[in-house]
Amino acid sequence: MGRVATIPAGEPFADRLAARMLAMHGPAGDGRLADALVLLPTRRAIQSLTEAFLRVADGHALLLPCMRPLGDLNADEPPLASLDPADEGDLPGPVPELRRMLVLARMVQARGDLAAGPAAALALGRSLAGLLDEVQSERLDFGRLQRLVPDEYQRHWQTIVEFLSVVTDAWPAILAGWGQMDPAMRRDRLMQRLADRWRRDGTGGPVWIAGSTGSVPGTADLMAAALASPDTAIVLPGFETAVDPRERQAILAEPGHPQHGMHRLLARLHVDADRVETWSESGPSPRALLLREVMRPASTTERWARLDHVSKAALDGLSVTEAPTPQQEATAIALRLREVLEVPGRTAALVTPDRTLARRVAAELGRFGIAIDDSGGTPLRHTPVGTFLLLLARVIRDGFPPADLLSLLGHPLCGCGIAPAEMRRRARRLDRRLLRGVRAWADLGGLVRRATELGHDAEAFDWLGGLDAATAPMLALDGGDGAGLADWIDHHVRLAEWVAATDTETGADRLWRGEAGELAAGLLSEAREAAADAAPVRIADWPDLLDELIGGATVRPRHGTHPRLRILGPLEARLQGADRIILGGLNEGSWPAPAHVDPWMSRPMRAAFGLPEPERRLGLQAHDFASLAAAPEVILSRALKSEGTPTVASRWLQRLRSVVAGAGLDLPLDVASTGWAAELDRPAAIRPVAAPAPRPPLALRPTELPVTDIEKLIRDPYAIFARRVLRLRALDPLDEEPGPAMKGNLIHAAFEELARARPGVWHTSDWAVLEPLARKVFDALAGRPAIRELWWRRFERAARWLLSVEHDRPVRQRMVETRGSHPGFPELPGFVLTARADRIDMMQDGSVAILDYKTGIPPTQRQIEAGFAVQMPLQALILQQGGFTGVPAGDKVELVHIRVSGGRVAGEWKPVKDVDTVIDEVRDGLVKLLTAFSDERTPYLSRPRVQFTGHEGDYDHLARVREWSVAGERGGAEGGE
Repeated sequence: MGRVATIPAGEPFADRLAARMLAMHGPAGDGRLADALVLLPTRRAIQSLTEAFLRVADGHALLLPCMRPLGDLNADEPPLASLDPADEGDLPGPVPELRRMLVLARMVQARGDLAAGPAAALALGRSLAGLLDEVQSERLDFGRLQRLVPDEYQRHWQTIVEFLSVVTDAWPAILAGWGQMDPAMRRDRLMQRLADRWRRDGTGGPVWIAGSTGSVPGTADLMAAALASPDTAIVLPGFETAVDPRERQAILAEPGHPQHGMHRLLARLHVDADRVETWSESGPSPRALLLREVMRPASTTERWARLDHVSKAALDGLSVTEAPTPQQEATAIALRLREVLEVPGRTAALVTPDRTLARRVAAELGRFGIAIDDSGGTPLRHTPVGTFLLLLARVIRDGFPPADLLSLLGHPLCGCGIAPAEMRRRARRLDRRLLRGVRAWADLGGLVRRATELGHDAEAFDWLGGLDAATAPMLALDGGDGAGLADWIDHHVRLAEWVAATDTETGADRLWRGEAGELAAGLLSEAREAAADAAPVRIADWPDLLDELIGGATVRPRHGTHPRLRILGPLEARLQGADRIILGGLNEGSWPAPAHVDPWMSRPMRAAFGLPEPERRLGLQAHDFASLAAAPEVILSRALKSEGTPTVASRWLQRLRSVVAGAGLDLPLDVASTGWAAELDRPAAIRPVAAPAPRPPLALRPTELPVTDIEKLIRDPYAIFARRVLRLRALDPLDEEPGPAMKGNLIHAAFEELARARPGVWHTSDWAVLEPLARKVFDALAGRPAIRELWWRRFERAARWLLSVEHDRPVRQRMVETRGSHPGFPELPGFVLTARADRIDMMQDGSVAILDYKTGIPPTQRQIEAGFAVQMPLQALILQQGGFTGVPAGDKVELVHIRVSGGRVAGEWKPVKDVDTVIDEVRDGLVKLLTAFSDERTPYLSRPRVQFTGHEGDYDHLARVREWSVAGERGGAEGGE
């Protein structure tokens, strides 16, 4: 019988294994090293052992043994191709993964009530393929589904069991028709054939199965067959031999324990734990003894009452980093990794299942010019080619909305046959001229027509027509029940290559090069070959389906990364070593990861079917943690908060704290790295910025202002400086949603139309005249039916109220949008004040009323008297001087704010009181204000008087208001002078 051994946690597994193999089969042994077969858990483990042989051989030439990966499907390792070509025989080949997923997705979609669209069906098809692999790896029979009594489960689960029964009956026949097998079934058959051959003929040479815990039945069976040969060695990772019988039974009863899987394996191999050899240069390290207590089975934790055997030496080289936020955790980790490079030859590795943390650390290392080897890679959807393909699909589906269209045009892969620099220039021009404000077009063709109508130069926008023509064939696929997946892929690739082309390079050359481009091309090609098995697709489903097809793939750089730093997932870190190990993301929900939610079987159903309990995966994670934490130098890292919410430390870290405290020790805290992270971006000195106070020359100061700008000059002179002196205009938002401003404009326009149709007296019956006129005005919202309906209901209420208020009001003539200007002030020669009145009513008694519609809250009498709402008093001042065309000068003026809300209170008629007094005070205040700004020593301050307003101005960011105002609040001294 062969031997079973272990290499304790904390010792370099690969180096110890290589040294033992050289001692037994190298020049000093039986000389059969090249004849040996080594089976390891993963391909990365093979690379690690290869490097270990080079280190241990100390420069001597070696013929290395044959090394093959076992490949654990449950851990996302690629399926086994072959352990030995002699066992291939007549086994059918494995079914391509994408083809299998598409067929299963079509079955899901055909059911109708399981998935909402092709993308969701493909995701369920992927999980169903995983269930098939898991069932086959565990050597279970889908006939067990009949044992799941439907009445014991909710109706939803009854439906799923019924569907699974249909699929598992039909799927083998489909595979047989193709002459193919499920990868997991094929892998299990290969292992079974090899095991049978070893039982029958012997192994024929040394066999080493190292680093595996035998969690898959096929692997355990292979180990049992190999163990019958004396040339076999099974090397377990971090198995604890010094365990008493009671604790051993507790471990077997606790699937979440790190040693549980290996104890089950030994029971299956009929090997007593006492027979396991320990290959170590010394006894158990103090850290290993500490971790044994930390991971003690729950049923034996009463032994924590005596922890005097845990020594302070166990904490040597161990520290805990607790950063305030995940970003600061990433920075602290990056600094600790960077620190290692100060010592020649030293290595370091970050091990974490948190992919966001891994990407943040990689980005932080980028500031030091370090490209780190990240085993998790970069999701294809996050690479330039991935974002380009997915963005193009979304833009087409959504009718080229401005924000997404601008993102596409600004993408580095977008060219449209134009030089990249010129393309960026044209995109900026399109942005400024056509994409700002409320969208006035529904699709790309509408945008092309809009550009033509506005008369923009053809050269700047001729490429829009080419893009419209290039997208037409793809849009044509959306007729009827949709088109086949192959057609969508073909058209999308052609369109992507057209959009990616420049004046000097083809789109194919730009898209499909590099690791990401080659991966994307391969996935699309594979999907194209399997497309016949997919259901028809509509354009509404295409972006999400494309994301599901390619988004899960990962791009890993082939070269160019740092040789001494790595980022590893827990699976990839098995059997790996480094001088400094950082275990990051040690929070509940991250490490350990939560139990996988199976959409096909509930937890009781999985148990009744015979599938492994979720705690078994937890036990594997616990084994990874304990093995890594036993290294000589370890940093345990976590973030105290995530997105503002307090986090919960990993259960293993909590146990570690409890055991260390119970032993009367203090767990070392690494405060240095978090301090470094806080200081890294802190400036040497903080110099508070003063509020701006520009003093332009008198020649540059405005000599003409509309009355609306006078209010701005009172409240925020800096806005006038930016607008009138610097000539900066705020851009409208991209694809602006219809808001209060547009609502006010529509209501103004509707009442203007009525005033033109009925320039004299209004009656309540005039609603019949106003309604058709207003409906034409509201056609501007034709593309927003929900908003149009809401606003129309409010307008109707407000309009009926206004007609009732103005019923028989003695108006001789109504004038709308009337322009005027002040002929000049004696105190201010050369200054012109202009205005445009919403509405001026000349009454039958010779008086004049200036009316202003407000859809929001009108200014109060207090605001008007305080000089903060001067628009209407200044219009009255212009009227008194005869400044409005067609309106005679007169002293008898009425000022009215008309609030037309259409809400609970339909409207409000608010006349200004003491008009003559208000006009005189406003005139005096205006003269003083303009006189002050006629002096070059008067600065244009930012928001010196902000009472009665809380909105953010268009130029506040330019004035850096948040940097100098009180507590960084917008408005600064809001509420005071």
